[in-house]
Amino acid sequence: MMEKLISSGAVPERRLYQNKSSYEKVNDSTLKLTEFSDTKIASSISLTEGGLLYTSIPHANQWKAYVNGAETEIITIGGAMAAIRLEAGENNIEFKHNNISITIGIAVSTASLLVFVAIIFLERRRVKHTAEP
Repeated sequence: MMEKLISSGAVPERRLYQNKSSYEKVNDSTLKLTEFSDTKIASSISLTEGGLLYTSIPHANQWKAYVNGAETEIITIGGAMAAIRLEAGENNIEFKHNNISITIGIAVSTASLLVFVAIIFLERRRVKHTAEP
């Protein structure tokens, strides 16, 4: 299909293939997704040379990135998306999401439940002591 577009003159060949070596490098190194959930993305990739892994994950300081088990810096691209630096060789990559709002919500709910139980306990105790002669 692409060859037909180039041969017809609809797409200039020089623009499409001026960075052919870059394309070949990217094509040779394919990211393999090994785990995906709401809070974790795990993958692996083998690279012949180091580079930057650009993702479509919005970087909102709630993600942590790990390469081969070690935490690594997340670089913000375009003011929004997350990227990480990778070295040549085999790389096992994990992105873990920690939503601080959920943690705060659980803490507030637990504290509220404890206060509620304490109020019920103290009220029953007060009623019991008032009823005794």
